Amino acid sequence: MVNHYGKLYGKHYGKRKVNHMVKGRQKSPSRQRYEDDHPVIAIRITRELYQELDESRRERGMNWADLLRLGVKRDIKIRDAIHKAYEVGCRDGYQQKTLEAPVNEIEKDLLKK
Repeated sequence: MVNHYGKLYGKHYGKRKVNHMVKGRQKSPSRQRYEDDHPVIAIRITRELYQELDESRRERGMNWADLLRLGVKRDIKIRDAIHKAYEVGCRDGYQQKTLEAPVNEIEKDLLKK
């Protein structure tokens, strides 16, 4: 547009046009804190897996975050059980091996004296 002096004027005259989709807008501090405290997890899954998860979620009356939390808790319990079983197996195996282990040559010589 042109004013009565013949100069260009208008909403965008003299302003740099920035593609906000590429550059992004300045976020408010509260929005930035919210996004920092609530990160997004995005994954691609098959339609069949999505339907199974959604059905399981609906049967339990959970939201997606609670379903994920439940899976993580179960994984931690299973991992702890496996770790405990491994430790017990190592300890029992070591005790059994030390009882059955042949005495080395130095120990044999000491036992003879």
